[in-house]
Amino acid sequence: MVDSSGSMDDKLTSPPITKWQWCCKEIVSLAKEAERLGSGGFTLCTFETDHEIFSHCTSANVSQFLQNRQLGGGTDLATPLTEVIDGHFKSANRKPLLVVVITDALVS
Repeated sequence: MVDSSGSMDDKLTSPPITKWQWCCKEIVSLAKEAERLGSGGFTLCTFETDHEIFSHCTSANVSQFLQNRQLGGGTDLATPLTEVIDGHFKSANRKPLLVVVITDALVS
């Protein structure tokens, strides 16, 4: 789960890129490592006032999803987090669930 609210477009001081650019780089690296380890795809959720959930992600489509995402809105973490957790427990596939949340914690 990665915060795609308007504040993620703010620049970091080191390295001199936006918070969003840093997150994209790290998430693509994580996806490549997951592929290398053979753990299969994962679910990516971007959230702000609204949210989008992308299932069965690979490093290639994660990069595409993130590049196409328009930043904006506030920071509603509760709604998508509830959806992700509820969806897991309603699923017949009961593998362990790991939820990673990346946010700048600037709430609206």
